Amino acid sequence: MKSSSLIQILAAAHLSYAIDSVPDAFSQRGGIMLVGPPENMKTTLATCLEKYSNALVVADMNVKQLVKVRDQISCGRYRTLVLPAFEKLYKRDADTASNVEGHLLAMTEEGFGHASFEDHEVFVRTAKCLVVGALVEEHYRRHATRWLRDGFVRRFLWSNFIMDDQDAIKRAICKWEPLALSNGDDLPGLPPGRIPFDVSQKERIKIAGLIGEQEGKSTPYVLSIKTLNVLKWRYRDSSNPGRAAMDIFEDFAQSLGKQGATLQLQ
Repeated sequence: MKSSSLIQILAAAHLSYAIDSVPDAFSQRGGIMLVGPPENMKTTLATCLEKYSNALVVADMNVKQLVKVRDQISCGRYRTLVLPAFEKLYKRDADTASNVEGHLLAMTEEGFGHASFEDHEVFVRTAKCLVVGALVEEHYRRHATRWLRDGFVRRFLWSNFIMDDQDAIKRAICKWEPLALSNGDDLPGLPPGRIPFDVSQKERIKIAGLIGEQEGKSTPYVLSIKTLNVLKWRYRDSSNPGRAAMDIFEDFAQSLGKQGATLQLQ
């Protein structure tokens, strides 16, 4: 998998909020989790969304902080919440971590409304957003069984990868030059209006095959279709937007299987 493909997928997933004529049944945002060993560019890739003014990147989060940003999310100020060190949520006691986890789940699908300590008779606007996280494999394995049982897994696309060149970071440090994955200009800007829905049934069927075992979970499937839609809009001026978009998604889909993918830095 090319790093440029993963960056384009993250950007397209973020911009999926702008797709026009989305039925209420498919209004969930979902999320993407980047999983891999330590020092394999997960954090760097997740934070590529910092380019967008309506994506919020936070190092850590608790329920009170979630409540503070809830109104900014519900009114559209932020469309994506990025947690580049997802395992930090679990450094506190288990109950606190579980509470945050539950609210993040709500944000990806039905929406986060009242926190447990708030008066449920008081009006609160529901907040929905895309959630992007990065975590090490060890943390994923530690919580996977519970996440499967609690439904956490089914809200996300799980992208598992390891760098094909394990010495790339060391060489970059030796040269005192940061690894250049994307200069930001490669990513689409915020759309000036709504993005028309343009994914055929044939393409939707192909997407189902590409995401494999994750296809049975409706939210990741909906997110995948929306992501392809944004990619087609992104490459609308190319000779074959559908092919260009599908090539990127096919490359990304390598990381969705149980064996994961090798990441080629670009």
